[in-house]
Amino acid sequence: MRAPIGRAILLGLELLVAGDIIKPVAVAPTLQNMAVLGAIVVIRTFLSFSLELEINGRWPWQAKPSGQS
Repeated sequence: MRAPIGRAILLGLELLVAGDIIKPVAVAPTLQNMAVLGAIVVIRTFLSFSLELEINGRWPWQAKPSGQS
């Protein structure tokens, strides 16, 4: 039950990051907007890695244990 919810949250985070990237570039690419965007992307990337660790029990860059598909 936790895995599907976690995967949905990860997908939502990815969509929010994409929206945050498009908005400042298309509207007003100021230095302050870019700094805020960078902070948001760093925080959401950390959250994505943390959720991935919680769901699968391993970091995204670690190999799957043998016997798992």
